[in-house]
Amino acid sequence: MNGMRFATNSYIRLILYESSHATISNSTLGEVRAYHSSTLIFAYSRATMVDVDDESHLNMENANVYVLYGVGNAEAQVKDSTIIYTLGIEANTTQCIINETKPGLIAKWNFLENCSVTKGTGGFAPNVTLTNVQVNGWGFVFKDSVNTVLYNSMFTWLVFTEFAEASAYNIHAETVSLNHYSRVNATDSNVDRVELYGQSVIWAVNSTATSTQIYGQAMIYVNWYLDVHVVDYFGQDVPDANVTVACSDGSITAVGRTNGTGWVRLTVLSSIINATGEYPQGPHNVTATYETYSNTTTVNVNGNKQAAIVLSDFIIQEFPQMLPAIMLAAASAIALLRNSKNTRKKH
Repeated sequence: MNGMRFATNSYIRLILYESSHATISNSTLGEVRAYHSSTLIFAYSRATMVDVDDESHLNMENANVYVLYGVGNAEAQVKDSTIIYTLGIEANTTQCIINETKPGLIAKWNFLENCSVTKGTGGFAPNVTLTNVQVNGWGFVFKDSVNTVLYNSMFTWLVFTEFAEASAYNIHAETVSLNHYSRVNATDSNVDRVELYGQSVIWAVNSTATSTQIYGQAMIYVNWYLDVHVVDYFGQDVPDANVTVACSDGSITAVGRTNGTGWVRLTVLSSIINATGEYPQGPHNVTATYETYSNTTTVNVNGNKQAAIVLSDFIIQEFPQMLPAIMLAAASAIALLRNSKNTRKKH
């Protein structure tokens, strides 16, 4: 096809099946889909959607597409082009690591190599290669994929289905959707809109969503950081103190031990959100224990918080060793003052 354009109120759709072949150049189409082992060459053209699936092949050059979508074990070679809205990739029964994936001009990128993709039994992942491509958005679908890790990235959308499991660190996404029994552990991340269905779960740590929709038996567990400082009677740091945090029902939600400066960071369950509403788990009882010494304070961990706990009956060992020297210095100072007063009286 060469020089094809939309007519008024028309929408051109091209679908390739089996071992069919199509070359499109200098054209504008609505939707192009390639299935089975078909081959599509798309050059100097525009399309709303280009979708490659199964074992199909795509060679795209000097093109503008609104959405490019890769599924199955399809192969897509894209060069000197622009993806106006989103590059979408669907992976099934895989493991992968996605890091520093953000909108911009991509000099060279391959999904299987750059994301360390490992396919499980019966799994699939499209082999998408970009060379000098402007990508304005990234979207991924993970079905039955475990050990998916997302770092320091920005996404248009993320979808997790079936038994997918993923961990996300410092990411932003416009939309995140979980279905069936999928689970995502999100840390230091934010989402514009999140949707949960079935029995899916999000375990969120220091993470936020502007809009939340929850259906069925799905749940979001909201956690925040609690930094605890343990000190003795004189305000000195107490290292190696055990710190526990209990929810209002008495269940332990966090356990840790202070470092050399008397601090420990704990991840505390703040609330549980389901289809019927949000259920706070505070106020929280925070207990610090060192040997036989213990004290408790109450903190409502509804955001990142700090707390100080004083073991008022305890003095760390270094201080008693210094006490005689301090007392001797004080006694010497008193004696000097007295001698000074006596000297003045004689004169």
